Amino acid sequence: ERGACFGRCPQYRLRLFDGRAEFSGERHVAVLETVQGPLDAVALARLLEQLRAPAIARLKDVYRPGQPGCGAVATDMPSSRIDWTLDGETHRLTLYHGCQAAPAELRALPAAIDAAGNSQHWISEGLDR
Repeated sequence: ERGACFGRCPQYRLRLFDGRAEFSGERHVAVLETVQGPLDAVALARLLEQLRAPAIARLKDVYRPGQPGCGAVATDMPSSRIDWTLDGETHRLTLYHGCQAAPAELRALPAAIDAAGNSQHWISEGLDR
C-alpha cells in the first residue's frame, strides 16, 4: 500500500495472490478503481527470494521519522505499508520513503512488489506528468 504525500505521489493498494494482482487506485494514478491482472512470474520469484532473505527478517517493523533506523529525513515523501504471509508466517513493515538510513533491502521492496504485480500501467499509463 502506497500512502499520500503533499504532492502528486501515486496512492494505491496492490495485492498479490496466486497468479494474479489486484490494484486499487486512490489518487494520482491512471486507474482509480479496483482492477485485476496477471503476475510477472520472474519478478514474483525475485520478490519471494527477497522476502525470504535473512536481511528482511532482521528489519524493524517501522521506519518513520523519530524512530530508530530512520536517520535523516527528507520531507514530503509517501509511506509504504507492506504486509505478507509466507511459509505460514505473517509480517508487516512500514516505511516512510524519506527515511534516508532505512536499509536498502527494505527500500527495494516496494519496487519489487510493483514489478511482480505488473502495476506500472495502472499507476502511470496516460497520466500527464
